[in-house]
Amino acid sequence: ITMVDDCNRLVVEIKQGEARGFGFTIQQKVFNTETQEYELKPFDLTGMEVHFQVKIAPYFNLPSLIDKIISETSSEVAVGLISYPTEGKFKVQITEQEALRNPYDYALIITVVDKDTKYIISGEGNTSGIFRVCKQ
Repeated sequence: ITMVDDCNRLVVEIKQGEARGFGFTIQQKVFNTETQEYELKPFDLTGMEVHFQVKIAPYFNLPSLIDKIISETSSEVAVGLISYPTEGKFKVQITEQEALRNPYDYALIITVVDKDTKYIISGEGNTSGIFRVCKQ
């Protein structure tokens, strides 16, 4: 379960030391020429990777506290899995050890990688996603 805060930032919450999986669905706005309106359609993840990073702040040059590369063949139990690529669905698994952090709002950076192209889907800078560790 994920949520959005008052600033429309993606927020993922976990309790200290809790092993937990999170499911995501990526959608994109597509213009429908018949209706002349934008529609939300699943983002096709076929053949792509999802890079899931948690950092102390949202800067690329900082080391990651959690760093996972999720694909259609990654371990669903240990890392996560692109479970339904044509529907834009993937899961990430957070281990007890990874959740043993001080309560804090860490930066969450989720990037979709398609060969040499990267799409940041969790926001950037002050609007980056939040990985919130709550007291047990």
